[in-house]
Formats: sequence, C-alpha cells, structure tokens
Amino acid sequence: MLTIYRSNKAEWLSEVLGQELRLDPPEITNEVDIIVSSWPSSRWLSEQLSVINGINALVNFPFPGIYLKKLLNIILEIDPNESNPWDKKYLVWHIIEVLPELIKEEEASVIKSWLEEKPQDVNQINMYIWELVNSIADVFNEYILFRPQMIYEWIKSDLETISKRDSLGENLLWQVILFKLLYKKIKKDPFCIQVKKAINVLKNKNISGLRLPKNLYIFGLSSLAPLQIDLIQALSNAIEIKIFIISPCNDLWQRCEKRRLQYGNEWNTASDRRWLLESPRIEATLGRMGAEFQQLLEGSGEHQLGE
Repeated sequence: MLTIYRSNKAEWLSEVLGQELRLDPPEITNEVDIIVSSWPSSRWLSEQLSVINGINALVNFPFPGIYLKKLLNIILEIDPNESNPWDKKYLVWHIIEVLPELIKEEEASVIKSWLEEKPQDVNQINMYIWELVNSIADVFNEYILFRPQMIYEWIKSDLETISKRDSLGENLLWQVILFKLLYKKIKKDPFCIQVKKAINVLKNKNISGLRLPKNLYIFGLSSLAPLQIDLIQALSNAIEIKIFIISPCNDLWQRCEKRRLQYGNEWNTASDRRWLLESPRIEATLGRMGAEFQQLLEGSGEHQLGE
C-alpha cells in the first residue's frame, strides 16, 4: 500500500508520523527507517518525534539513493558488502583504465584532440585527466538515474543503429563507445537495469522469503527521479509505504494548473517563457517541480495510491 499525506506545515506532518509510530509501534528491537532529503531535516524530525512520543530510539534517517540501493540488494540477493562499481568513486578509475582504448576510436577524436592540447600523457594520471574523467562520471551517473531508456538502448544496440535512430552527432558518439567499454569491463548492471530487474521480481516472484522491511516512511522529499518513483510504487505492493509531502496551498496548484491549461505544452517547454512573467519566479520554478513530482507519484506505474 502506498499512502500520501500532504500539508503545507511540516509540524503537522511530523505529528501524523509520530502518531503513526505510537499507534502501530515496531517491535522493541526493530529499527524504523525514515527516508529524508538532508541531515538537518533528520535532526529536526528526530526532535519532533521525541517530543510526540517521549522517546526516539532505533530510528534511521537514510537518504533516498542509498536506501533504495540497499533494498535493490535485498530483492536481487546481492551481497550488501559488495561494492557497486558504477558508484562515482569507483567509476572514475574504470574510466581512466579504458581511456587509452577509447581514444583509439575514430568517433573519440574530440576527446583525443582535447587531451593532445594538455601537457600530459594519457597513460599517467594528472589534474587534467582527473578533471575529465570526474566530469564524465558525473554525467554517466545522471544518465543512469534520469535517462534509463537511453542506457537500455546503448547497451543492447550497436553504434550504427544508435547513431541513425538518435541522430547523435560525432561529438556525442564517443559517449556511447565509452559506456559500452565500461559495461564490458565492469560486467555488472548499472542502477537503472537493476531497478528494471527488481520490479520484475516484485511483480512475478514470491518474495515472502526476502528480508524486506515491513514499513517504510518517506518524509519531506520534494523530488525524486522517475526511476526511483517506479521502484517505490512497485515496492508498495510488498511494503507499507507512507509518504509525507510538504505541499503548498490549493491556490498555488490552481494557479499552476491554470497556466498549464492556458499554454498547453509550452508550460513545460516555453520558448519565450511567457508563463514565467505572469508568476513569481520562485513559485514558477519550485511550484512546477513539486507539481511534477506529485503527478509522477499519483499518475504512473501499475501500483496506484491506496489512499
């Protein structure tokens, strides 16, 4: 079951969460997991819960990315102590190792030209190479999280097919080649492929033997990647998930909806940004982000809201 609580007051949401824990307490030795977006919010929420219940013990406040990867390991039966080679801190070293092989490819001429302009040897690590691979690792991590379909296509299709279908320019094809080299070297699925497999397990297999938590609480998040939302929705078929969202008043949503109806698709991709001129900047930016987050929670996936 997936349940959402909304309020424009974080104090009220913390009160509801505290009462939930009071009325349906975990076993005395069980831990409670509450996903939060930042360390300060975890400290504030911990204090609020202790005021409501008189005590706040055995409560963990993980961040969404780390905790969802932990659940993936449980579902896919991956050793939790095994390092993830697609994490940035490991990925940079894999990129360094395959970089000499990459620049041999004709499509990687832009990278080769950039390296030749720098006073260094590609076979030795220095500041220029580190900055390059660090930036590439950041971009690939964003692709894996926010462009999973593109990653699927890169893995299963050949370079010529990708080039024709996606109309990739010469300056972008090297990314596909590099990712394929990394995938071949690492021999493990990135996060987006793992999520796809985990959702399939949750749909089609008996998961009663898995040590998944009974309850999961998510507090105060304003956005998640669509891929993460898909996983949460699938998990709600096996776990009682309760999400506490700080949401502005109805008037704000009505104004956002009015602009969306007025400008249609231009509300999302306005070339002249007319709708921005008709609303406060912070409302237009943060209001849109919050609205899209809630629309994803309510309107996608097979597991819709229970309440």
